[in-house]
Amino acid sequence: MDVDLNNQELVTLPDRDLHTNLLKFKHNNDLDKQGKLYRLSNDVITGLLQMEPDSWRIFEQIAKKIDVYPLQLLNSEQFLNDLSEGTAVIPAKYRTVTLRAKDYIKDYQLAASTGYREFTLNALSLFDEMLTNISFSDTRNSVIDVGLSRPISDITFHVQLNQSEMTQIKTVTHQMIKPKGWTQKTAESGDESKHWSAASVSFILHERLAMEMLFLQRYFTRLDSAVTEKLTKPASKLYTLLQMTASSKPVSQEGGWMISLDLEQCNKLSATKYKTITQFANNFKLATELTKKTEFDVIHFKDEATKVKKKYMQLNIVFSKKSAGDLEQKGMKKITRKRLPPRPRVTVGSDAEGAWARKCIAILEAYEKELKTVKRKLIKADRERLARYRKIIGA
Repeated sequence: MDVDLNNQELVTLPDRDLHTNLLKFKHNNDLDKQGKLYRLSNDVITGLLQMEPDSWRIFEQIAKKIDVYPLQLLNSEQFLNDLSEGTAVIPAKYRTVTLRAKDYIKDYQLAASTGYREFTLNALSLFDEMLTNISFSDTRNSVIDVGLSRPISDITFHVQLNQSEMTQIKTVTHQMIKPKGWTQKTAESGDESKHWSAASVSFILHERLAMEMLFLQRYFTRLDSAVTEKLTKPASKLYTLLQMTASSKPVSQEGGWMISLDLEQCNKLSATKYKTITQFANNFKLATELTKKTEFDVIHFKDEATKVKKKYMQLNIVFSKKSAGDLEQKGMKKITRKRLPPRPRVTVGSDAEGAWARKCIAILEAYEKELKTVKRKLIKADRERLARYRKIIGA
């Protein structure tokens, strides 16, 4: 397959199906971004939920900004070969993301007086994260491997000194961050000269993490940043977990989903240090927050089945999706129609045309059903489309 790179030299790509599929995913992802949606691998979500909420907030920003399907790599013959063989390595330039404090402050509606410092400290928190991966034997419950890894391999803080000058600080410690701003010792005198918090920060993702975040084709979750930006840090972590569960598992007979967390998972979720599930459950406010601010109705309760003497071992979180009508009435989300698939190049009256028409009918009928919950009707153009598609299948 020949691809023209902006009138440059044509390149021949070896794996036509892989290249075509990735371009389709890139196109859909570009459309998602226009609606403030971003994608995360389910493996990444599962692995990184052990991070501190402060770290997670910065990681959200990275996930929103990183180019998941970089076109230059997609059009590289060597890279596609390596990707199909499982030996691809992501060059550093595609693993590097620069975040601006101004964007962070705007997204989370923070005051500038505290927002810059929070941005800087949270970036430092992410860089300090050490994630644990424990592998167990298949035959007995004995630990055989304990892996430690950092999601960020390198970080650069860009500190604004004045209107025309920007300095980079790569050697960073917590001691450099003081209550009133950023400080570092000058080489000549050894005295501390005060700077303000970072204006921007550049992160280089670890190679393995980048490989899990880029070129997603399956087992990923689409997240709405318009929702996560309104949530507290722990609530955003939990919302991500709920969204992943809802998008990857079938609905139960009761019409929802349930996840169970032990005490360690509960404390990591909320950055708390409760000593019992009962204490955690009595102070758990995230279910109320998520019910109020997201498309989920969420409740929680202590798991009686795991009770040992008087001690509960797990917390159950049960959640279900609100109806589209409820969301629109509460002003949380407007009812919209999914995109209709384009008509394929097939013969009129063929089975392929009928299959396409049925897909379109299903989308329009589902949309019509949602509109009825808020006493609205299909617009004239959609009514005409529906009649046309039904005529194709003889309905």
